[in-house]
Amino acid sequence: KQDVFMVPVDVPGVYCLQIKHFNQMTGPDLGRLMEEIMAKGDTSLIIDLRGNPGGPPLAAREIAAFFLTPEEEFTYFKWKNKPNATLDVPRIPEKYRYHGDIAILVNKGSGSASELFSGIMQWRQRATLIGTNTAGQVFLKSMFNFDDKSMVLLVTARGHRPDGEVFSFQGLTPNVSSPESTDNLIHYAANYLVETKKNRAQ
Repeated sequence: KQDVFMVPVDVPGVYCLQIKHFNQMTGPDLGRLMEEIMAKGDTSLIIDLRGNPGGPPLAAREIAAFFLTPEEEFTYFKWKNKPNATLDVPRIPEKYRYHGDIAILVNKGSGSASELFSGIMQWRQRATLIGTNTAGQVFLKSMFNFDDKSMVLLVTARGHRPDGEVFSFQGLTPNVSSPESTDNLIHYAANYLVETKKNRAQ
């Protein structure tokens, strides 16, 4: 199922991709649209992850390859009394790597893999987060089913940044706070990216 879509932007040179969910097709779908955007030349990019509940961490790792340095550490998950599970950034051909400015839109509905991707992009200073605090759900769960058909979900591993800092249960704090009542956050983010590029050129 396709979960990555191009969203119209009324600001020239700025493109927006909305990712509704993370799954095994997120990487290939994003790759096709990124190839189309990169063919336009000098561009800026908005990635809309508002309301994205996430999915497998490997999907976040896969799309990070388009934006981060190959083979650097992406994240690790830590269990009690078990070795850390470390994920690095995959290596892809240079022609597919995007070097333009990026804004990521987040809100309280952005969790799990979408929160992981956003947090690492922010920490690496590769993207500006715009919106409201995220869900605080960068962890792995185990499910236990009982004979009475009840079930318990336990957090069994927490996600960490490469510097060892754990992802907070309070969620990510955006670089630019913008309330949910903002009518067109995509338009706001597009103008923010244009101004950022203009100020850098001066």
